[in-house]
Amino acid sequence: MKTKGELTNTDKAKFAEVAVKAYAEKTGLASPDEDEETKVSDLVADLMHYCDRTGVDWSTVMYRAHRHYGEEVKEQSKARRKS
Repeated sequence: MKTKGELTNTDKAKFAEVAVKAYAEKTGLASPDEDEETKVSDLVADLMHYCDRTGVDWSTVMYRAHRHYGEEVKEQSKARRKS
């Protein structure tokens, strides 16, 4: 198993895919007629409800997520240029 530092953005996208698929199956969105954008946006909305319920600040979550995403994309881009 790879450590967090060894994971590629493709690996991380695959983890997210597992989460989206599990959510879609639980909520009845697993139909081939449902598009990925609907599945993801419904999951994100429910994550917002989860944050409300647990006292997690959604704005902070999104700020950190955007920052992490940007850093990860930048790092992978640098690694590609080196190879």
